[in-house]
Amino acid sequence: MRATDLEFGPEVTPGPLFTVPSWVSVVYTVLAHLALGGLLLALLPRFVSEVGDFGLTRTARSGGFGLAALVFAPVLLVLVAVTIIGIPLALLGAVAYGVLLWVGLVLGAYVLGTWGVRALDRADAEYARWYALLGGVLLVGISRFVPGGGLFRLALTVIGAGAVLLALNARRTGERGEEPVEPEVGSSGDPAA
Repeated sequence: MRATDLEFGPEVTPGPLFTVPSWVSVVYTVLAHLALGGLLLALLPRFVSEVGDFGLTRTARSGGFGLAALVFAPVLLVLVAVTIIGIPLALLGAVAYGVLLWVGLVLGAYVLGTWGVRALDRADAEYARWYALLGGVLLVGISRFVPGGGLFRLALTVIGAGAVLLALNARRTGERGEEPVEPEVGSSGDPAA
């Protein structure tokens, strides 16, 4: 008889002491997404509208840019981190990458909500942008309970991140897709003041 053969009472296996129901984490996530989206809509309404337009009118291009960013940014960050000097830059880049993914998901949900608001002919409503944000984020939250919801959220993240990159590039190059504003000419031929 060996000492390992002796039993000293019932076997106790450690189990979870406290578990959070999945719906609580979904509610928290939805509220966090709404907070970020609300902050973006309040502080940068024109930029968010541009992102929504890029996401709707250039969906394939937005998806391509978003997918490229999703795949190549981590590779580039690792290559930068290989050098000792590049480690701080890689850390800052990793934070920026995480922010881009989160903003991409929230604004991808906004693009989806904007499509829904336009499909319902409510795009001219006073709070249409807020309805678009709320509807899109709620659909993202509901997708947590649906099989394939992860792919749905990934697609929204890719499209949203790509639309953000396209909108930033358009602002950088000055190509926002708007018609140039010409000054009004008065009766004397001089531009009106």
